Amino acid sequence: MDPVISYLEHQANRALFILAATLLVFSAILAYVNPTIAITLFGTLAGVFTSIRFLPQVYLSVRTRDTKSLSLAFLIITFSQAYFLILYGIAKPDYLIAGMNILPLICTAILIYLKWREKSEMRFTFPIVPPGF
Repeated sequence: MDPVISYLEHQANRALFILAATLLVFSAILAYVNPTIAITLFGTLAGVFTSIRFLPQVYLSVRTRDTKSLSLAFLIITFSQAYFLILYGIAKPDYLIAGMNILPLICTAILIYLKWREKSEMRFTFPIVPPGF
């Protein structure tokens, strides 16, 4: 692996950890000071993190072309969850719920496609004649 990319990934992980720790402390203080604003902020942050949670996995899977460690059942369940939350958000109508699940739906669709493509490529790599013949 390229040392520059490895260093940048390390720095990105470090920045995400610092961001998460800061948000935890800030949210605890805000919940104590003003619970009404805290509830709105918590809901918005949950929606944002729900939306971006698959981006690192999609990036890694596209870059490495490796989805062996991903569970297809997990991806299908997550895709279904996002799909039904979009339908729920439209029917309610609560467009924030619907909008926050569009990116996870797209990301899981990409991962399902990559997983399917990897499985179909593996199927044709096996020898037609069994070993020993």
